[in-house]
Amino acid sequence: MFKYQEYLIVVSPLSEEDGGGFFARVPDLPGCFGDGESQADALEDASKAIVEWIDEYSKMGRDIPQPGSMANEARLHREAEIKLITDLRDRLREQEKDFANLDSRLDTIESDIQHLLDIVDNEEAWERFQIITKTTKSQQRELFN
Repeated sequence: MFKYQEYLIVVSPLSEEDGGGFFARVPDLPGCFGDGESQADALEDASKAIVEWIDEYSKMGRDIPQPGSMANEARLHREAEIKLITDLRDRLREQEKDFANLDSRLDTIESDIQHLLDIVDNEEAWERFQIITKTTKSQQRELFN
């Protein structure tokens, strides 16, 4: 059997635009609420609504949420959100490491490219040297023969 008084009732003031007074809702029972001119009136109206809500849902054969079930559900959602945020943070940290490694790899690649450019530049210089040397040797032979 349900202990109606164990259900949490949240009471909030209503603005003058909404007619003033107080609004009381029962988070564990969707659509279950009450209102009144004072907080006490709103609590009393919500308490009656709890009994009516449970009676009606029982007649329809629906499951009745236990007191505190919304708090448990909210806690589970909060835990899932925290896990998701933690997982995302960990993935971002891994990506940061990858980017740090990428920087060092780019430095290595730039160094290798510079080395290859130096080789190409030196190759062209070596070819020019060989042409000059051959020309000079042949000219020297002509002079001495």
